[in-house]
Amino acid sequence: MFFLRSRALSLLFLFAGVWVFTIACDLTNPLEGIRAILNTKVRTTPVTILFTDTQTQNVIESPVFVEITGPNASDIIDLFNEARTEFVSDKGFVSFAIRDEIVPDSLNPIRFTVKATLPEYFEASVSIKLTEPRSTPIEISLLRQSDAFDDVIVGPIEDGVIPNDITLVTAPDPFSGTIASVLIKGGTKIETASGIPLDGSLRYSFVLFSNANANNLKSFPGGLSADVTNQNGDIQTVFFSTGGFFRLVLRDDSGRIAATLSEPALVRMEMANGTLTNTGTIAEAGQTVPIWSLPADASTGTWTFEGDATIGISEGSFLEASFETDHFSWWNAAWTSPVCSQGTVIRILNNNIRLRGLLFREANQSYMATFLSNHSDDLLAASRIRLRDVPAEIPAYIELYDIRNDLITTLSIPNPCSQQPIELDLGFLDTITILFRGVGFCRNRPNAEIRPSFPAWYKPATGGTWVPAGDVENGELEITLPGPDIYSFGGYYDSQFYEYTFDLSQASDGDIFEGEVDIPEQYCEQL
Repeated sequence: MFFLRSRALSLLFLFAGVWVFTIACDLTNPLEGIRAILNTKVRTTPVTILFTDTQTQNVIESPVFVEITGPNASDIIDLFNEARTEFVSDKGFVSFAIRDEIVPDSLNPIRFTVKATLPEYFEASVSIKLTEPRSTPIEISLLRQSDAFDDVIVGPIEDGVIPNDITLVTAPDPFSGTIASVLIKGGTKIETASGIPLDGSLRYSFVLFSNANANNLKSFPGGLSADVTNQNGDIQTVFFSTGGFFRLVLRDDSGRIAATLSEPALVRMEMANGTLTNTGTIAEAGQTVPIWSLPADASTGTWTFEGDATIGISEGSFLEASFETDHFSWWNAAWTSPVCSQGTVIRILNNNIRLRGLLFREANQSYMATFLSNHSDDLLAASRIRLRDVPAEIPAYIELYDIRNDLITTLSIPNPCSQQPIELDLGFLDTITILFRGVGFCRNRPNAEIRPSFPAWYKPATGGTWVPAGDVENGELEITLPGPDIYSFGGYYDSQFYEYTFDLSQASDGDIFEGEVDIPEQYCEQL
């Protein structure tokens, strides 16, 4: 058994300054000679979101402003048990929870939308549906936008009116060679969302995101499983088989952003060769494809059906969807499939190693979603990955990676909505399982032990990627690591991510690390 110095137990007590606000007072009678145990509250359904850069796959360390809206936004609490719907990430992380008395299930899911904004990145709104009471880790990938707008395209304009026809064109997509264009007719009046006409010279930023690029699909606004307002005006969750998507930003010299057009503009969007429909067939000229829009500021994660576009052949010999629009937004040409909120469970047997799974479409190896493993209540499984909001109609496979970004294995998933678990035995891996255990003490309360509870994450000290370490519960965390090494551990509380590094290069399977920490006096006084 190992005994760590107090400073090395910072992981277990990195939230010493906030425990006193979350204590569930499980106290015995504090008479002389009797020890009182103060366990911090273990939240029923904690949620931690990891924000990553789509292109680099690195954690976004700049602060991300997070706003939570939607049906169950009023049921969101911070880890202090205070109602809260606005957070700021730190080093790529934000954590919160659902009210403890609420137990989500498949018949009574918790639904909310996470809107993420920060300079230099496109805004993102992701609809979340929780169907089980457990710690849920979610990765949201954000796409960096260019600050550079093209040179002046027209001007000056008077009272927002375009004097002559203008055609805006994207650069060819580097993976597929496809482009998109928008023709705005002369005489069209362009205004902001509040009805203010644009004035002076106009500049634009116009980017097409082809479905041929996996990184584009990872950053699809709201995720490929998204809420939509369908043809009947009803809200439903669907999976998009997208032919591509784009966003056009048009602004004047004063920085005013165009929102509406008095006359419809003609949009032409090329689609990559081999684009698949929701049925798995290759799209062809003469077919139709549904067109969807999303507010340009991603104020909601719900896409709206705009109509069907007929597919033709472009001048560049690509398939091309053509349609008209009278507003600026995100635009998406995509077929849809119904989804299940609770999909297949991958049960990791005999090994508590935490993995990151990338789900791909079997037919063309296109990216579908990212899932992170969490704790399993199943006696036969140590950890598990639950697929959420996935289509039943699209055969898939999942690549499983460890924290060093090494591919562990690939699993076929013929039906992502199957309720038959997939069992994965990783007992052959060279791993070690260790236990962290610790308590905090106050000098003014020598007979009281304080044992913290919070969601924790870990990664190699250099390289690799963050994955959930599990929940520290009442001062204990058992964790399986891919061999001895130097690791970083951390967790998010009250807009701050606390991170500490441990040298476990000499650790062995079954080791226990334990110790005691003095709680700062100013917090002890509040007990």
